[in-house]
Amino acid sequence: MSAFHRRHCRWRDIVGLLATFAICATVPFTVMAQEHEHDQDHDNDHDNGDHEGPLHFAHPIFTESPSPDTKLRLDYLFRQITSTARENSMRLEAEYAFNPSVSIEANIPVTSRSESGTTANSVGSGEIALKLANFGQAERGLLFGGGLAVGVPTGNDRKAIGSGHIFELEPYVDAGYKHGEAELVSFLAYSTTVNRHADELNEQDVSLAVSGLYHVAERIESLVELRAIRSVGGIETGRQTAAAGLGIKYHVGRVHHLVLGLGGRVPITHDRESEHEVLLSALWHF
Repeated sequence: MSAFHRRHCRWRDIVGLLATFAICATVPFTVMAQEHEHDQDHDNDHDNGDHEGPLHFAHPIFTESPSPDTKLRLDYLFRQITSTARENSMRLEAEYAFNPSVSIEANIPVTSRSESGTTANSVGSGEIALKLANFGQAERGLLFGGGLAVGVPTGNDRKAIGSGHIFELEPYVDAGYKHGEAELVSFLAYSTTVNRHADELNEQDVSLAVSGLYHVAERIESLVELRAIRSVGGIETGRQTAAAGLGIKYHVGRVHHLVLGLGGRVPITHDRESEHEVLLSALWHF
Protein backbone atom coordinates (compact mmCIF):
# COMPACT_ATOMS: atom_id res chain seq x y z
CA MET A 1 0.00 0.00 0.00
CA SER A 2 1.43 3.41 -0.97
CA ALA A 3 2.17 6.14 1.58
CA PHE A 4 -0.47 8.35 -0.06
CA HIS A 5 -3.10 5.63 0.23
CA ARG A 6 -2.22 4.98 3.87
CA ARG A 7 -2.46 8.68 4.64
CA HIS A 8 -5.82 8.92 2.83
CA CYS A 9 -7.18 5.94 4.80
CA ARG A 10 -5.94 7.38 8.08
CA TRP A 11 -7.64 10.73 7.48
CA ARG A 12 -10.82 8.95 6.36
CA ASP A 13 -10.83 6.87 9.56
CA ILE A 14 -10.30 9.96 11.73
CA VAL A 15 -13.14 11.88 10.07
CA GLY A 16 -15.41 8.83 10.25
CA LEU A 17 -14.67 8.36 13.95
CA LEU A 18 -15.39 11.99 14.76
CA ALA A 19 -18.60 12.03 12.73
CA THR A 20 -19.83 8.85 14.43
CA PHE A 21 -19.05 10.24 17.88
CA ALA A 22 -20.82 13.52 17.11
CA ILE A 23 -23.96 11.82 15.82
CA CYS A 24 -24.16 9.26 18.64
CA ALA A 25 -23.50 11.86 21.32
CA THR A 26 -25.78 14.57 19.96
CA VAL A 27 -28.95 12.51 19.49
CA PRO A 28 -29.68 11.69 23.17
CA PHE A 29 -28.88 15.24 24.32
CA THR A 30 -31.11 16.67 21.58
CA VAL A 31 -33.96 14.43 22.71
CA MET A 32 -33.45 15.52 26.33
CA ALA A 33 -33.44 19.18 25.26
CA GLN A 34 -36.73 18.69 23.42
CA GLU A 35 -38.23 16.99 26.47
CA HIS A 36 -36.97 19.83 28.67
CA GLU A 37 -38.53 22.43 26.38
CA HIS A 38 -41.80 20.45 26.38
CA ASP A 39 -41.78 20.45 30.19
CA GLN A 40 -41.20 24.21 30.16
CA ASP A 41 -44.15 24.75 27.83
CA HIS A 42 -46.30 22.53 30.04
CA ASP A 43 -45.30 24.50 33.15
CA ASN A 44 -45.93 27.81 31.43
CA ASP A 45 -49.49 26.68 30.66
CA HIS A 46 -50.16 26.30 34.40
CA ASP A 47 -48.00 29.06 35.96
CA ASN A 48 -48.63 32.78 35.80
CA GLY A 49 -44.96 33.60 36.50
CA ASP A 50 -42.05 33.58 34.10
CA HIS A 51 -39.97 30.41 33.74
CA GLU A 52 -36.21 30.93 34.05
CA GLY A 53 -35.34 28.27 31.47
CA PRO A 54 -32.15 26.15 31.47
CA LEU A 55 -29.31 26.87 33.87
CA HIS A 56 -26.73 29.19 32.31
CA PHE A 57 -23.15 29.82 33.43
CA ALA A 58 -21.06 32.90 32.72
CA HIS A 59 -17.85 32.46 30.73
CA PRO A 60 -14.63 32.37 32.78
CA ILE A 61 -11.42 33.96 31.47
CA PHE A 62 -9.15 30.94 30.98
CA THR A 63 -11.61 28.07 31.53
CA GLU A 64 -14.52 27.13 29.25
CA SER A 65 -18.18 27.50 30.24
CA PRO A 66 -20.12 24.22 30.62
CA SER A 67 -23.36 25.61 29.18
CA PRO A 68 -23.80 25.72 25.38
CA ASP A 69 -24.04 29.23 23.98
CA THR A 70 -24.05 31.27 20.78
CA LYS A 71 -21.22 33.80 20.84
CA LEU A 72 -18.20 35.38 19.21
CA ARG A 73 -15.05 35.88 21.27
CA LEU A 74 -11.76 37.64 20.54
CA ASP A 75 -8.80 37.02 22.85
CA TYR A 76 -5.34 38.54 23.16
CA LEU A 77 -2.95 36.31 25.11
CA PHE A 78 0.57 37.19 26.25
CA ARG A 79 2.76 34.34 27.52
CA GLN A 80 6.22 34.77 29.02
CA ILE A 81 7.43 31.22 28.41
CA THR A 82 11.00 31.63 29.69
CA SER A 83 13.28 34.58 30.37
CA THR A 84 14.22 34.62 26.66
CA ALA A 85 11.01 33.36 25.01
CA ARG A 86 7.54 34.90 24.81
CA GLU A 87 4.39 34.64 22.71
CA ASN A 88 1.71 37.12 21.66
CA SER A 89 -1.46 35.53 20.26
CA MET A 90 -4.78 36.72 18.88
CA ARG A 91 -7.53 34.08 18.86
CA LEU A 92 -10.97 34.25 17.27
CA GLU A 93 -13.60 31.86 18.63
CA ALA A 94 -17.15 31.21 17.47
CA GLU A 95 -19.76 28.99 19.15
CA TYR A 96 -23.24 28.10 17.94
CA ALA A 97 -25.86 26.41 20.14
CA PHE A 98 -28.33 24.24 18.19
CA ASN A 99 -30.45 24.06 21.35
CA PRO A 100 -29.80 24.56 25.09
CA SER A 101 -28.02 21.18 25.30
CA VAL A 102 -25.78 21.04 22.20
CA SER A 103 -23.28 23.44 20.64
CA ILE A 104 -20.35 23.43 18.22
CA GLU A 105 -17.34 25.69 18.79
CA ALA A 106 -14.33 26.53 16.62
CA ASN A 107 -11.32 28.76 17.21
CA ILE A 108 -8.15 29.73 15.39
CA PRO A 109 -5.11 31.58 16.81
CA VAL A 110 -2.46 33.74 15.15
CA THR A 111 0.79 33.74 17.14
CA SER A 112 4.01 35.74 17.19
CA ARG A 113 6.82 33.93 19.02
CA SER A 114 10.05 35.65 20.03
CA GLU A 115 13.06 33.76 21.34
CA SER A 116 16.71 34.79 21.71
CA GLY A 117 16.32 37.76 19.41
CA THR A 118 14.43 36.01 16.60
CA THR A 119 10.71 36.27 15.87
CA ALA A 120 8.39 33.86 14.04
CA ASN A 121 4.79 34.56 13.05
CA SER A 122 2.21 31.96 12.02
CA VAL A 123 -1.30 30.66 12.37
CA GLY A 124 -1.36 28.15 15.24
CA SER A 125 -3.27 24.91 15.69
CA GLY A 126 -7.01 25.49 15.56
CA GLU A 127 -9.72 23.62 17.45
CA ILE A 128 -13.22 22.32 16.80
CA ALA A 129 -15.29 21.17 19.78
CA LEU A 130 -18.64 19.55 20.48
CA LYS A 131 -20.24 20.57 23.80
CA LEU A 132 -23.12 18.68 25.46
CA ALA A 133 -25.09 19.58 28.59
CA ASN A 134 -27.66 17.77 30.73
CA PHE A 135 -30.13 19.94 32.68
CA GLY A 136 -31.71 17.09 34.64
CA GLN A 137 -30.50 18.60 37.95
CA ALA A 138 -30.98 22.26 37.00
CA GLU A 139 -33.45 22.88 39.84
CA ARG A 140 -30.63 22.07 42.28
CA GLY A 141 -28.26 24.43 40.50
CA LEU A 142 -26.28 21.56 38.95
CA LEU A 143 -25.28 21.02 35.33
CA PHE A 144 -23.40 17.98 34.01
CA GLY A 145 -22.00 17.54 30.54
CA GLY A 146 -19.06 16.69 28.36
CA GLY A 147 -17.88 16.64 24.81
CA LEU A 148 -14.96 16.26 22.45
CA ALA A 149 -12.38 18.85 21.39
CA VAL A 150 -10.29 18.23 18.28
CA GLY A 151 -7.08 20.15 17.67
CA VAL A 152 -6.61 20.57 13.90
CA PRO A 153 -3.18 20.92 12.21
CA THR A 154 -3.36 24.50 10.98
CA GLY A 155 -0.03 25.39 12.61
CA ASN A 156 3.55 25.52 11.35
CA ASP A 157 6.01 22.76 12.30
CA ARG A 158 9.04 24.63 10.95
CA LYS A 159 8.33 27.68 13.10
CA ALA A 160 7.35 25.58 16.15
CA ILE A 161 3.94 27.28 16.35
CA GLY A 162 1.22 24.65 16.67
CA SER A 163 1.44 21.65 14.35
CA GLY A 164 1.01 21.22 10.63
CA HIS A 165 0.16 17.51 10.75
CA ILE A 166 -0.88 16.32 14.23
CA PHE A 167 -4.52 16.03 15.33
CA GLU A 168 -5.19 16.25 19.07
CA LEU A 169 -8.24 14.42 20.45
CA GLU A 170 -9.52 15.57 23.84
CA PRO A 171 -12.69 14.01 25.27
CA TYR A 172 -13.83 15.68 28.48
CA VAL A 173 -16.50 15.74 31.16
CA ASP A 174 -17.61 18.83 33.03
CA ALA A 175 -19.81 19.94 35.90
CA GLY A 176 -21.17 23.26 37.11
CA TYR A 177 -22.83 24.43 40.32
CA LYS A 178 -24.65 27.73 40.68
CA HIS A 179 -25.95 29.19 43.95
CA GLY A 180 -27.00 32.79 44.35
CA GLU A 181 -24.27 35.04 42.94
CA ALA A 182 -21.61 32.29 42.94
CA GLU A 183 -20.71 29.83 40.17
CA LEU A 184 -18.27 26.91 40.25
CA VAL A 185 -17.31 24.94 37.14
CA SER A 186 -14.80 22.14 36.52
CA PHE A 187 -13.48 20.25 33.49
CA LEU A 188 -11.65 16.92 33.48
CA ALA A 189 -10.04 16.01 30.15
CA TYR A 190 -7.77 13.42 28.55
CA SER A 191 -5.81 14.33 25.42
CA THR A 192 -3.97 12.18 22.90
CA THR A 193 -2.55 12.71 19.42
CA VAL A 194 -3.01 11.02 16.03
CA ASN A 195 -1.47 11.36 12.57
CA ARG A 196 2.03 11.50 14.06
CA HIS A 197 5.24 10.89 12.15
CA ALA A 198 6.94 7.54 12.71
CA ASP A 199 9.59 9.06 15.00
CA GLU A 200 7.09 11.02 17.14
CA LEU A 201 5.85 9.75 20.50
CA ASN A 202 2.19 9.90 21.50
CA GLU A 203 1.93 12.81 23.92
CA GLN A 204 -0.90 12.11 26.37
CA ASP A 205 -2.14 14.35 29.18
CA VAL A 206 -4.81 14.41 31.86
CA SER A 207 -5.92 17.91 32.87
CA LEU A 208 -8.23 19.47 35.45
CA ALA A 209 -9.54 23.03 35.15
CA VAL A 210 -11.58 24.71 37.90
CA SER A 211 -13.10 28.18 37.97
CA GLY A 212 -14.96 30.06 40.68
CA LEU A 213 -16.94 33.15 39.66
CA TYR A 214 -18.82 35.68 41.79
CA HIS A 215 -21.21 38.36 40.53
CA VAL A 216 -19.88 41.33 42.50
CA ALA A 217 -22.36 43.78 40.96
CA GLU A 218 -24.86 43.88 38.13
CA ARG A 219 -22.11 44.41 35.54
CA ILE A 220 -18.99 43.09 37.31
CA GLU A 221 -17.80 39.53 37.89
CA SER A 222 -14.65 38.38 39.71
CA LEU A 223 -12.92 35.05 39.08
CA VAL A 224 -10.41 32.62 40.57
CA GLU A 225 -9.14 29.90 38.23
CA LEU A 226 -6.87 26.86 38.49
CA ARG A 227 -5.51 24.41 35.93
CA ALA A 228 -3.40 21.30 36.53
CA ILE A 229 -1.88 19.05 33.84
CA ARG A 230 -0.18 15.67 34.25
CA SER A 231 1.61 13.95 31.39
CA VAL A 232 0.72 10.25 31.17
CA GLY A 233 2.41 9.40 27.87
CA GLY A 234 5.33 10.48 25.75
CA ILE A 235 8.75 11.85 26.58
CA GLU A 236 7.49 13.90 29.54
CA THR A 237 5.54 11.12 31.29
CA GLY A 238 5.07 11.95 34.98
CA ARG A 239 5.59 15.70 34.56
CA GLN A 240 2.98 17.75 36.38
CA THR A 241 2.26 21.47 36.13
CA ALA A 242 -0.30 23.75 37.72
CA ALA A 243 -1.17 27.42 37.40
CA ALA A 244 -3.59 29.71 39.24
CA GLY A 245 -5.11 32.98 38.10
CA LEU A 246 -7.38 35.89 38.94
CA GLY A 247 -9.73 37.73 36.60
CA ILE A 248 -12.42 40.35 36.28
CA LYS A 249 -15.23 40.82 33.74
CA TYR A 250 -17.33 43.85 32.88
CA HIS A 251 -20.68 43.87 31.07
CA VAL A 252 -20.74 47.01 28.93
CA GLY A 253 -23.71 49.15 29.99
CA ARG A 254 -25.24 50.33 26.75
CA VAL A 255 -24.12 47.32 24.71
CA HIS A 256 -25.72 44.54 26.74
CA HIS A 257 -24.33 41.70 24.61
CA LEU A 258 -20.69 42.80 24.99
CA VAL A 259 -18.55 41.50 27.87
CA LEU A 260 -14.91 42.53 28.44
CA GLY A 261 -12.51 40.45 30.53
CA LEU A 262 -8.99 40.66 31.95
CA GLY A 263 -7.10 37.83 33.64
CA GLY A 264 -3.62 36.86 34.78
CA ARG A 265 -2.19 33.45 35.60
CA VAL A 266 1.08 32.27 37.21
CA PRO A 267 2.55 28.80 37.89
CA ILE A 268 2.30 27.25 41.35
CA THR A 269 4.55 24.22 40.69
CA HIS A 270 8.27 23.90 39.97
CA ASP A 271 7.60 22.57 36.46
CA ARG A 272 5.69 25.13 34.44
CA GLU A 273 4.16 25.80 31.04
CA SER A 274 5.10 29.50 31.24
CA GLU A 275 6.38 32.12 33.67
CA HIS A 276 3.13 34.09 33.52
CA GLU A 277 0.16 34.76 31.23
CA VAL A 278 -2.11 37.76 30.67
CA LEU A 279 -5.37 37.46 28.72
CA LEU A 280 -7.64 40.23 27.42
CA SER A 281 -11.03 39.11 26.13
CA ALA A 282 -14.02 40.61 24.32
CA LEU A 283 -17.12 38.43 24.10
CA TRP A 284 -20.35 39.09 22.20
CA HIS A 285 -23.47 37.08 23.06
CA PHE A 286 -26.23 36.52 20.52
